[in-house]
Amino acid sequence: MVKPFSPDDVKANKVNVIPDEVIEAVNQLLTENFSDGRATIKQKDIVSRAKGMMRRATNFDNRWLDFEDVYRAQGWDVHYDKPGYCETYDAFFEFTKK
Repeated sequence: MVKPFSPDDVKANKVNVIPDEVIEAVNQLLTENFSDGRATIKQKDIVSRAKGMMRRATNFDNRWLDFEDVYRAQGWDVHYDKPGYCETYDAFFEFTKK
């Protein structure tokens, strides 16, 4: 018998939905940008790294960049910031060591 997911089940299974290429791109960028307990990674850099394997639209349509909970489960505090109306900076993820 199949049971419905709880919110915790959804979080635990999120890693199975996000393609390995996205996780690999984030891991590479974390390694390159990590200093003094933190790393800031631009969203466009993740898309660029993973683009050889998937289309940009697919990343967003399938919510493959909604990986924050996957990294939180591994001991990171993850914050996502994107420009609001009339702002012009690049969207980014900030990772800090818990």
